[in-house]
Amino acid sequence: MSFINDNFMIGNARGVELYRNVAKALPIIDYHCHLDAKDIFENKNLDNITELWLAGDHYKWRAMRANGIDEKYITGDAPAEDKFAAWAETVEASYGNPLYHWTHLELHHYFNCDEPLGRHNWREIMERCNLLLQQPDFTPRELIKRSRVEVICTTDAPLDDLRYHQLLRDDATFNVKVLPTFRPDDVFAQNAEQFADFIDRLGETTGSKIQTFSDFVKGMSQRIAWFHEIGCRISDHGPVEIHFQSADESQVESVFARKRRGENLDARNNAILDSAIFIMLAHNYRQHN
Repeated sequence: MSFINDNFMIGNARGVELYRNVAKALPIIDYHCHLDAKDIFENKNLDNITELWLAGDHYKWRAMRANGIDEKYITGDAPAEDKFAAWAETVEASYGNPLYHWTHLELHHYFNCDEPLGRHNWREIMERCNLLLQQPDFTPRELIKRSRVEVICTTDAPLDDLRYHQLLRDDATFNVKVLPTFRPDDVFAQNAEQFADFIDRLGETTGSKIQTFSDFVKGMSQRIAWFHEIGCRISDHGPVEIHFQSADESQVESVFARKRRGENLDARNNAILDSAIFIMLAHNYRQHN
């Protein structure tokens, strides 16, 4: 019998009761994921299970690297079936890791496969999955609907145009909300060259010339307002270490100008700028609820 069953990870009768009578029938409200709105809109069948599982999943990549897999089988140019074989080898060594559970939950629920994936059966499972992925009920939208998803919040950079979110919003044939999430990692780039490049692109996107911190605030506020208009209600900040440093307006303007010119700042001045950016973002988030 498969270790994936209706009571998977539920350890007592009360838990089973709550799951069956309450949680099981509830829809999915996914407020953080790495799905691509473009893929959902275009709704094309994927070529193979390797593309589905390994094309963009950095959690799986990390596990494969920890397992000693060569990078060409992770993000390199190895054939799809060789990458899947490398993933199967990693799964076999990942017992107890959530990736092991996620992999077998997906095999069970979507591919009707209850065999533990490993080196001995990877090809058989791969071929089964690849065949099913070509069926009409395995397009992105059908998989989303089959999973009873009501809301998907994607992960989006401040300069993303959100075109596919708009197209999905206006598509009457698909009633799942696909909303952007504002993830401003670029504004906290510690490297001055990367920061200046982002500022240049922010200016191009907003049609403005950004030379001062005040200009930057206006540009970012414009982008946040645009995200809000398209349905964004959540911000998502990566693990940025902030040592809060208060500073007056002239100090912030001076530090911004130096970094804007390409000067790499010391830790204190980076903290001054990052703190000012966080305050600016918080004001905007509060304004847009």
